[in-house]
Amino acid sequence: MKINILKHILFLFTIILASCAKTIPSNALSPENIKVLIFKDLKEVTIDGIDDITSAEKLTAKNTSILVTTNDLKINSQPIRFSSQNGILYVNNRPFRGEIEITRNEKGLLVINNLDIEIYLVGLINHEISSKWNVEAVKAQAVIARTYALHQKKKNAGNLYHLEGTVIGQVYSGSITEDEAALEAVKQTMGEVLTYNSELALAVYHSNAGGYTEASKNVWAKDYPYLRTVESPYDILSPNFEWGMSIAPIDLFNALNNTGYKTGEIEQIIPLEKTSTGRITKIRIIHKNGKLEITGEDLRKVLGYDKLKSTRFEIKPVLEDGAVKLFVFSGKGSGHGVGLSQWGAKGMAENGYTYKEILKHYYKGIEITKIY
Repeated sequence: MKINILKHILFLFTIILASCAKTIPSNALSPENIKVLIFKDLKEVTIDGIDDITSAEKLTAKNTSILVTTNDLKINSQPIRFSSQNGILYVNNRPFRGEIEITRNEKGLLVINNLDIEIYLVGLINHEISSKWNVEAVKAQAVIARTYALHQKKKNAGNLYHLEGTVIGQVYSGSITEDEAALEAVKQTMGEVLTYNSELALAVYHSNAGGYTEASKNVWAKDYPYLRTVESPYDILSPNFEWGMSIAPIDLFNALNNTGYKTGEIEQIIPLEKTSTGRITKIRIIHKNGKLEITGEDLRKVLGYDKLKSTRFEIKPVLEDGAVKLFVFSGKGSGHGVGLSQWGAKGMAENGYTYKEILKHYYKGIEITKIY
């Protein structure tokens, strides 16, 4: 009973917050929609605020609300589409603008938000940075997020969705974080994207470069001429400019084996190759059964991107009775290091650079093109 009351209070709270967000004017809409995967592998999902359902399945909304479970859909079935006349639907008590689509795969339900790309950007800003930052940094974020989304839309045109609403794509979870500053930055850059040779650029970005960004060829083995190493001096203002972490050999062993790398007891970690900016591209792990060589980014994936914040690190073993007790990592920066540094952009904006100057610093040779 208490759980139901708490859920009801939370739902009312999200409704109040959503109603406080500025109404999006019709002149902020664009000719482009984006499909964002907002939840995946769920067993059930609740949709509230429904006015219409488009579905081949026999589903009926009760009091504008419905609970959809994996039993309601066949695997790879056509999506069920939900819409609302006031433009906001609540998915598991969280508000989203546009339409909601639900389909199913082998692991569970996929929930997709289909909405105008400019509205998507307004909801995205405060997940990726803060709209309270200098407006020029916020406008730079709006342009690169728009460019990245449209690039992924073109790349995934035939798929159920264009990108995920997580760090795998761009962080987005609905309209709850919309505010006036985010809306204004999006409106002032409406339709602007980065292009290179008249094509949409791959406008990747990260939190903090640690002083220097990285060339794409050193991270993804693909050379984009506009994704080069550039100096990013204002990164030093970031709380993640320097960081440290430690891990016991047994925990590293478990992490490796849980992600598919079959090793014995871990004995040593040896960096083999570094880029000119000090990022580790290849690392050797010595274990009881032999050796394993992986990339620095693969090691981040194994240990967790939030723990091993970048590949720009050094490793020191801590010994006890002649054996390694801990591997201690000390590093700089946060993220893959390619493209724009968000904290670097923040510092540039605070020191008088415009958003166009910021973008042209981090993406060499690009054009800022208005496409609508």
